[in-house]
Amino acid sequence: MISRKLLLISLLLLTSAGCIGVKLNGFEEIAARNPRGMEDATSTPEGEKLIKELGHYIAELEFRIESQ
Repeated sequence: MISRKLLLISLLLLTSAGCIGVKLNGFEEIAARNPRGMEDATSTPEGEKLIKELGHYIAELEFRIESQ
């Protein structure tokens, strides 16, 4: 279970990697500040899917902001 969570977090961090230039990495910072919450949120397949979708959504919004 831990390796799956680490894979999810890594995927989310990679998804937001394009946001490094402007320092728009809100999801990464929130996840890092709340490791227990991230672990709890990804403890079920449904929670894991929700967190993954939220990460992609945040990364897309950050990309749009950077592109302006």
